[in-house]
Amino acid sequence: MPTISQIASHAGVSRTSVWLTLNHKEGVSDELRQRVMDAVSRLDSGNGWSAPPAPRTATSILVLHTPYITSTEYFRNLLRGIQTAVDEDRIQLRITAVDIDENPEHISEVYFSDPALHPSGIISLSSELLQRVQNRARQLNIPCVEIGTPEGGSEISFVSGNEVGAGRLATRHLLELGHRAIGMIGHSKDAPSLDERVEGYYQEMRAWGIEPREEWLYLTPERNIKEIVARRFADKRSDVTAAMFINWYSSVEGLSALNDMRYTIPDDLSVIVFDDFEHAHLNQLTAIAYPLIQIGSEAVRVIVEHINDERLEISHRLFCTKLIKRASTAPFKGGDV
Repeated sequence: MPTISQIASHAGVSRTSVWLTLNHKEGVSDELRQRVMDAVSRLDSGNGWSAPPAPRTATSILVLHTPYITSTEYFRNLLRGIQTAVDEDRIQLRITAVDIDENPEHISEVYFSDPALHPSGIISLSSELLQRVQNRARQLNIPCVEIGTPEGGSEISFVSGNEVGAGRLATRHLLELGHRAIGMIGHSKDAPSLDERVEGYYQEMRAWGIEPREEWLYLTPERNIKEIVARRFADKRSDVTAAMFINWYSSVEGLSALNDMRYTIPDDLSVIVFDDFEHAHLNQLTAIAYPLIQIGSEAVRVIVEHINDERLEISHRLFCTKLIKRASTAPFKGGDV
């Protein structure tokens, strides 16, 4: 059976044009329709492939998340984008938290056990839930989309910020300010997006001919960031002149430790944080900002495309991030690193 991509390649048109043609949408010219159907005929080669059936209708979307993110700006901004998109398409939105430890008695299970409440598709907001959510989606034969970079991301559609690009952007800013001994600080357990930020850091450092030293990395699977920062930066002995906190939690804990040790930011240490949340605004921290509202809206568009056409292939959509310059970064003042 030829895929949308194969048909588009043979016809010399976009995947969107193929989808519109095969689903009998308005606005497709006779010439375009003929090119697509000719490509289908050539690819078919007598294997019995036929045009797809009439598309299903997206009637409801279930958003699943872990309980601890509900109070965060991350969750609120994603939800604003999701809500805007479902309102435009008049789709019913259902949102529920799911326990990290699977619990068959949890209220969220009603959406999977009661046929009257089965959603048309699922959007997952938490990588910790992804395997369970995927299994549920397969059982119901409905599509699933992840927001964020999932583990083994090639196997599922997802919408995310460009995390490698974000890591490179933050590192480049510090390098352009003259810093060379640049650290990364943070809690990084079971989070592919954070691994990609670190990868971006390595890529940019090496592009400038610098091999990061092991002692510049303060990454831990535990959540004891304050303790680690206090130990590694004690008495200002670290040769690191600039650092990136890998997520907002790490920055809150780490900056608290630096403040306790009477570090002056940026005189003693230039600092960049990932996620431009209230903590960054209030403390005038240079930050990497993510277009979360747009990411939320795009996740709805992706899930609707999959609901309306079962044959659409896996889709990976990345959004560029932005560097917001504030008072926490400054040019390097010292001599040789």
